[in-house]
Amino acid sequence: EFFKQANQYGSKSALSHYHHAEMLLQDLSKDTENAALADSARGELEAAIQLRPNFAAAHYSLAHLSLMLGRGFEEGIPHAEVAIRLEPGKPQYQLALVGLLFYSKKLAEARAALEPLLTAETEDGYKASAESLRDMIEDSINRKRSLEDLVNHGRPVQPKEP
Repeated sequence: EFFKQANQYGSKSALSHYHHAEMLLQDLSKDTENAALADSARGELEAAIQLRPNFAAAHYSLAHLSLMLGRGFEEGIPHAEVAIRLEPGKPQYQLALVGLLFYSKKLAEARAALEPLLTAETEDGYKASAESLRDMIEDSINRKRSLEDLVNHGRPVQPKEP
């Protein structure tokens, strides 16, 4: 409530806007259908970035907001990329980018962005998430390839019985 009040009175602190947005994101995680809450969080994060363009955590939170809402994936990609460029050692930033690329159906890009997490020494939770994402990406690529084969070559080939 204090952050909200400070921001309503025109705070020029990027941290004030960011922390208010983080509180809104916590509430939004319990009710992702609340458009007003999502818009408020987005507005606070955008204000924080406007005040401090090199604020990696705010860029990440905007990217993560798209994942939370299940839409606006394309809009989140540049924010994840900026966060990674500003703070390259954060695996959660990389995972957000991979998720955004995956849901934007940019499967080859998602696979390439995931590679550093699969080969780097990261915490087990991040490694497990990366491996799970890898499996989802590979499954999607295989399904897409099978569908393309079906469309381009007609009916699927039935295995012959011995």
